[in-house]
Amino acid sequence: MDDIFFDDQQTINRIIERIDSLRTERGWSVSGLALEANLSENTLKHLYKRKTYPTLQTLYRISAALGYPLWQLLAFDNKAYTLSAQERELLNAYNRLSPRHRELLLYIANKI
Repeated sequence: MDDIFFDDQQTINRIIERIDSLRTERGWSVSGLALEANLSENTLKHLYKRKTYPTLQTLYRISAALGYPLWQLLAFDNKAYTLSAQERELLNAYNRLSPRHRELLLYIANKI
């Protein structure tokens, strides 16, 4: 674990604690999260035991399985909150729009 480009164990701990909190919120076991994220159970067990650092791909798969954009999984400020299913659905729909359609949607939303 010494060859990583940053050595901030506190940050890694916070990421793993956030993953664990969101996993527990859903009532998932570690194996359940592994299944949903298409990761091996050993990959997650090694993360939880701090034997390995999570790769970007691993974090992306975990965040997708949990229904969060990666940035929110990594958000540590006290202002971060859990999006409802409807808010996540709306955000996902917005992210699929073209830039022009995003502009139109924001225009309409501001007019209502």
